Amino acid sequence: MCLCICRECGEKFEATTSFAKWCGSRCRMRKYRRSEKGKAAVVEQNRRYKRPDIERVCEGCQGGFVTARKSQLFCSGCGKESSYFALKRYRAKNLEKCRKWNRVNRMAQRHKGHSFVQCCSVEGCEVEGERHHPDYSKPLEIVWLCRKHHRAVHCKKVA
Repeated sequence: MCLCICRECGEKFEATTSFAKWCGSRCRMRKYRRSEKGKAAVVEQNRRYKRPDIERVCEGCQGGFVTARKSQLFCSGCGKESSYFALKRYRAKNLEKCRKWNRVNRMAQRHKGHSFVQCCSVEGCEVEGERHHPDYSKPLEIVWLCRKHHRAVHCKKVA
């Protein structure tokens, strides 16, 4: 064992040979990716697996950005705001539905019988359940369904 200094990060490390240059594979790959051969390999790999880049205009800051997703509306700088605006647009379109959801959820949380989690009400399923309201006009009528069965009910594939 001999003591060497990594050419990439500058840390001292113990090596089995006296001509070791890097402390580990992370530093060795970092050096390789900066070389022309490494850059070409990364570009080739991305071309093979990634979708083509699409130039878009950000709805938040009106600046240009490049993405691989057709549905992306905001750049990375405005990305935090994008979910906020999406929720705001949804609530504006579905105002009455959101009011019912909020009222029902508040009532269900306040009601003592629904403050704790129960098992799924589907026969044979013993997974922890989520609250499901079959009828929002009756907020205290709650059916407990696991995630799988809850999704199936909302997708009209009633289990």
